[in-house]
Amino acid sequence: MLEDIAELKRGGKLQGAQVFLDSPLAGRTTEVFRTHRSSLSRSEGGHAFSGGEFRLSETVDQSRAIGRIHGGAIILAGSGMCDAGRVKHHLKDNLWRTDSTILFVGYQAPGTLGALIRGGAAQVRIHGEEIGVRARIRSIDSYSGHADREELVAWCKPMLDGLGSLMIVHGEPEGIDGLSDALAAAGVDRRSIVAPTLDENFVLAHRDGRWMATPEANGMPRLSPEAANARRDWHNDYAQMLLDIRGALQAAPDDAARHRLLQQLRRVLGNSGR
Repeated sequence: MLEDIAELKRGGKLQGAQVFLDSPLAGRTTEVFRTHRSSLSRSEGGHAFSGGEFRLSETVDQSRAIGRIHGGAIILAGSGMCDAGRVKHHLKDNLWRTDSTILFVGYQAPGTLGALIRGGAAQVRIHGEEIGVRARIRSIDSYSGHADREELVAWCKPMLDGLGSLMIVHGEPEGIDGLSDALAAAGVDRRSIVAPTLDENFVLAHRDGRWMATPEANGMPRLSPEAANARRDWHNDYAQMLLDIRGALQAAPDDAARHRLLQQLRRVLGNSGR
């Protein structure tokens, strides 16, 4: 992404826009690329952070200073799903602004703050405060650093003759099914493809020159596969409930109605604790 931003700036499409990489880990990784930029095929135009308008933000004070900038800036910050780190401060500063754009460049797991924003939430709760979502919300899904299905199948092909069990342990259900279909089409015995679910145990044994995975009985799982895939972070559910309560109170016709609503909530909470 940094290289693409640099290319846009060189082409005059982002003239004058300050760019901040507000992540100490990403900053250290970027320094590694800068040290070895002569080995990169895209190094002819110089390092993406060679210009004065590019800045690495290392300290907390530097990160806070970004929030005081007026006139526009591009901020790259983690974590990718917006549930921790410096990105939450930047979201708090910019989500409510109609002249801001929040651009997601990676997957947002269900129940995370990033998924709520990307899914069209009108309000979110950040650091105990209710923030209205007024910014433009956009997404780009082409920046993933993971190998795609074709690359994974190509990686597996030289090993097909020696495969015993092939375990797919990462991915959404649709992606796992798609990869399983592609592997089967490439010659893998469908019966040897295993996609473990929550609390499922396997015994790995080397038999006839191959590693085989045999399921091990371990009682009932904590959650069904369907429930595990749909499970939400209760903190975000709690935040949404608070927003719903506030909305209901604001919509009530008068203070008497608001008091009745609060009394109803107290009765429900009292009964649920018994």
